[in-house]
Amino acid sequence: MRPILRSFLVAAVVLSTAAFVTLASVPTSAPGATLASKQAQARRLDAEVSKLETKYDELQERYRGAMYELEQIQKDVDEAHRVVVATRKDLQVAKRRLALRAETIYRTGGTGSSIADLASAGSFTDFFDRLETVRRVGDQDANVLDRIEVLNARVEKKERVLRTAKARQAAATRRAKRDKEKMQSLLDQRQAKLDSVNADIRRIMEAQRRAAEARARAAARRSASKARSAAAAAPSSDSSSSSSSSSGVSIPLPPGSSTAAAAANAAMGKLGSPYVWAAAGPNSFDCSGLVVWAFAQVGRSGLPHSTYSLINMGVEVPLDQLQVGDLVFSSSIGHVGIYVGGGSFVHAPHTGDVVKVTSLGEYSMSRARRI
Repeated sequence: MRPILRSFLVAAVVLSTAAFVTLASVPTSAPGATLASKQAQARRLDAEVSKLETKYDELQERYRGAMYELEQIQKDVDEAHRVVVATRKDLQVAKRRLALRAETIYRTGGTGSSIADLASAGSFTDFFDRLETVRRVGDQDANVLDRIEVLNARVEKKERVLRTAKARQAAATRRAKRDKEKMQSLLDQRQAKLDSVNADIRRIMEAQRRAAEARARAAARRSASKARSAAAAAPSSDSSSSSSSSSGVSIPLPPGSSTAAAAANAAMGKLGSPYVWAAAGPNSFDCSGLVVWAFAQVGRSGLPHSTYSLINMGVEVPLDQLQVGDLVFSSSIGHVGIYVGGGSFVHAPHTGDVVKVTSLGEYSMSRARRI
């Protein structure tokens, strides 16, 4: 192998290695500490929001119950009012009937039809029978009037009781509504604070990602500069080339490794994005969707959106020979991620979680493919 070509291969490997180290490294500077504190604050706020949501649900149910009771009382009030109106009408009818009877007796000078009936009796027995009938009619009129007045008084009393109950229930309903609205306001405030903290976390993570990329680019430039200097200083004679070739020293560059490292870097840029089943970016992912999206960003489009298909792509790689960008699979082949160095991989874990970096051992990742 010619020295110049070998020097450029060395430079490429150094450049890739620098990128791998950058991806695998974890910042320990003040921003890292800030991120940890923000994440702890987010966890506390999230727990508080969950408790407030539970309390709000309870108050919401209490308010609905109060509204239901108020509606039932209102129905009873309406029914009582309807009965009051009806009994008042009956009372007026009975009073008018008695008034008409009295008016008739007055106009006839006390010889109304009932008196005439008595006078025309043919015998004492007939007279007393007719007298009993007149008395019974008068008693019936008086009894009807009395019953209607009693019923009217009873219904009016019930209506007053119901209206009092309605007033109390309306007050309880208003209190339940105020409590619910206060809890909603408190919940909104906490949720807004949580959203703000999460936004801070995303900004910090984005800043760390950009800083890592900048460090990787700087390291790559330094390595490339050293390689160019070494290449310029190296002898270019055929004898030197022959000597180098016979020495058997060569550093192979795995096919596609630069692309795979770039894909890993793209996936790292999505840290914190939510897991959504069957999603393949750009804002949410499932495990194979993250792989498909990351490689598409560096020109490797068309990868299958399935771990069971991805496991058959490329070549098998022993876990002790992993390189950044290799795909790593769980023993069941049901989960996949992208190796980022340092015994860790980036992945979209499961529903309720986000894209993050995890150690291989934590997920029992036991197989790997280089594509």
